[in-house]
Amino acid sequence: MKRIAIIFDNRARPETTGLYCRRALGEMVHAGQLIEVEHFLPDESPHIPANRFDLFLFIDDGLLQHIPKHLKPSAWWAIDTHLEYERALSMAREADWSFAAQRPGAIRLQSDGVVNASWLPLACDPAIHGQRSTDVKYDLAFVGHLFPGERERLLHLIQKRYPNTFIGNKYLEQMAQTYSASRIVFNRSLADDINMRVFEGLCSGSLLLTNSLPEAGQDELFQEGGHYANYTQEEELWEKIEYYLSHDQKRCQIAKQGRLEVLKLHTYRHRMETILAAVTSQHPPGIHLPENGVRSTIEAKQADYFEHSRPDVLELIPETAKRILEIGCGSGMLGASIKQRQPAYVAGVEYDPIAAGRASKRLDEVFVGDIEAGEVSFEENSFDCIICADVLEHLRDPASVLKLLRGWLKPEGCMVTSLPNVRNHTVIQSLLAGNWTYESAGLLDSDHVRFFTRREIEKLLFQTGFTVDEMQMIGGDGYAEWVHSGSPQELSIAGLQIKTSSPEEAAEFFAYQYLTRSKLSRSPEYDKTSIIIVTYNQLEYTRQCVQSILLRTDEPYELIFIDNASSDGTAQYLHSLANATIICNEENRGFPAAVNQGI
Repeated sequence: MKRIAIIFDNRARPETTGLYCRRALGEMVHAGQLIEVEHFLPDESPHIPANRFDLFLFIDDGLLQHIPKHLKPSAWWAIDTHLEYERALSMAREADWSFAAQRPGAIRLQSDGVVNASWLPLACDPAIHGQRSTDVKYDLAFVGHLFPGERERLLHLIQKRYPNTFIGNKYLEQMAQTYSASRIVFNRSLADDINMRVFEGLCSGSLLLTNSLPEAGQDELFQEGGHYANYTQEEELWEKIEYYLSHDQKRCQIAKQGRLEVLKLHTYRHRMETILAAVTSQHPPGIHLPENGVRSTIEAKQADYFEHSRPDVLELIPETAKRILEIGCGSGMLGASIKQRQPAYVAGVEYDPIAAGRASKRLDEVFVGDIEAGEVSFEENSFDCIICADVLEHLRDPASVLKLLRGWLKPEGCMVTSLPNVRNHTVIQSLLAGNWTYESAGLLDSDHVRFFTRREIEKLLFQTGFTVDEMQMIGGDGYAEWVHSGSPQELSIAGLQIKTSSPEEAAEFFAYQYLTRSKLSRSPEYDKTSIIIVTYNQLEYTRQCVQSILLRTDEPYELIFIDNASSDGTAQYLHSLANATIICNEENRGFPAAVNQGI
């Protein structure tokens, strides 16, 4: 998918959804290449050359009426099914792939025969809608059109009760500036729709207060009280406003989590990735929906994402292992290979229920649940081998999970892991170009929340009580060519000249991932490390040193300071540090004496 024509009208409304889609596509890489995207107005669509593009993407602008038959393959994102359903239906029937921003709209399209319809909610553009550094000016803010009805009535009441409220029109960055300067972003949908204001308000970093829409799928996107606040009745609205205006800490905490959530899952880049994943999948045109309702494309993985047998991982699993547990077993392909090779009981843990259903037909037992949330548990010393293949990078606290799994291993058992290498030259090349582009799979999978290099993998295993027995490197793009050229130690990456210390270090830039087999560590565990610091004046340097330790030292430690009669406030600063031991000399004995005393 190298060239995409995007069709929408932005003459009447510059802030139309198509603008954000075009921006997102223009920053994306697909199959290792930057996407070429070109914008056309609807009245230009009959004259777009079909052979110049790989996809024709039509974005609802309130005006589009027709998809020319020669523009194939075509995708249609309907935004206003709650306002102009018949027009959306007509377009959907002409498109190869159809998406609806409103969940009820997707369900209705399907019921009217558009079997390829799926729910793709609206989103935010962090560069335009993101949080701005500004002073708080307003208690509440509403940016947009009033429209006669419940929205207008409530806004008039809000402004009467809370005069320090902004109501009016602002566009793009000015809207983000207004929201960022407000304690609460108020929203009221027109027709039970999850509108753009929901995502834009969350992205601004202020608390979103919106009407409750469970039937529209609101609860599937965000957690009430965790990411945002909602109201059902008018009396509840006033109670929520009063509460959050008088509880700053709680309001800011929810607003922060809401912003993190929308940036993680609900940007226009995520939406464009979903559309491209659907179009480039091996399935026939359209995402077919389950019988019990509409399929959400949020966080959805293509089915083949879970269908990998991983022979490279299989090689590290001892053939003598009789009881094996795979964390993140997907559809059970690896486990099936194990059972085919050797007599063994193989259990799996899988978060995705659909993949788990497939795995249950291949493994002895499959447990559906979140390993990080403690939803699955086993007795101690239960397994000869535990596998974490392409799992740990998806966890917020992989160290805690490894410590948990450690207890489930038999004393002579082993841990097998597979982790991607963020030091890979393709990631560095993109970073040097100013990009950190998440994709549906790969080194920068959009679900990755932790990133590792070879050294960080070794450190993670050591810190959690494992000793690496074997580590294998899986080469990525350019590795074979590098080996063929003699494995040079000097590399050129996007014009950056890198001189490594050895061929082994140079190889790390071509490593796609590292596979390890580890055993339980027999070495003693140390409670903490003592860090002894000698000080004499130069307070600012001492501050920098301490802040660096606090920020970057992830091992348990204690701080011990030896101060030699500093006269610039150093001693007072040291005494302000929590849990630090301070030895202060009344007169300067000289650094050698201080070092001896400290030791």
